[in-house]
Amino acid sequence: MEKHFNRIVSLFLVVITLIPMISESVVLKAQEMDPNHEHSYKVVDSIKPTCTEVGKEIKKCSCGATFSENVAARGHDLVKNRVKSYDETCTKDGLLVNDCSRCEYHEEVVLPYLGHNF
Repeated sequence: MEKHFNRIVSLFLVVITLIPMISESVVLKAQEMDPNHEHSYKVVDSIKPTCTEVGKEIKKCSCGATFSENVAARGHDLVKNRVKSYDETCTKDGLLVNDCSRCEYHEEVVLPYLGHNF
């Protein structure tokens, strides 16, 4: 029984090792059959980018060829002058908070005090 199990495991390992080689061979054979084939890729899966993280798109052609490409991070979309935490005065700085419309990031901007106007 153990000998039979070991043979099955060995066969399984051989099969999973060969699958990538077989897939690549099929793509190469398809290209050999039609040397004028022009790839027409469509997105089959994706990870959307965030404000700070790169995304990824996985594209596939009808012949089976695939590739992935990075999608640039979107950057923050700051809503300017949205919230004033406190106003500047003659002697104290003010504080302005700009929030990103897509995530929880915020940026604080110090508003310099105005000084006296005599």
